[in-house]
Amino acid sequence: MQKKDIKIIQRIKKIENGTFDEDDVKLLLIEIREKLKGETFLREVCHFVAHSDRDKGICHKKVDVRYAKFKFVYEHTKKVLTKEFVEQNKDKPERFFTDAMLSYWNCNRNKSK
Repeated sequence: MQKKDIKIIQRIKKIENGTFDEDDVKLLLIEIREKLKGETFLREVCHFVAHSDRDKGICHKKVDVRYAKFKFVYEHTKKVLTKEFVEQNKDKPERFFTDAMLSYWNCNRNKSK
C-alpha cells in the first residue's frame, strides 16, 4: 500500500470517529482527486478545494451563470421598482409588484398536448 493510500484511510477513519477537523477534510478531498475517474461532481469539488482561484470547471460555470441571473434580476428590479412606481401603486397587491419585477419574462402558459 502506498503512503497516499494510507493517508486517505487515516483521514477517513478520523471522519468516521468524529475526530477530524477542517484540514482533514480538505486534505482528503485533495488526495482522492487522482483516484476519481471521469468528470464527476465530486472530482470537481476536489479540484475546487485544491485550486480555489479557478476560472473554469463545472462549479465555476454554475457560479457565473447564477451571478449573471441575479445581476440581471437585480438591475431589472431596480429599474422597474422605483420609489415613484411604488408610491403610485401603494394600493396594489403584492402580486402586482411581482408581475412588474418579472415583466421581462414571458410567462404565458402553453397548452400541453
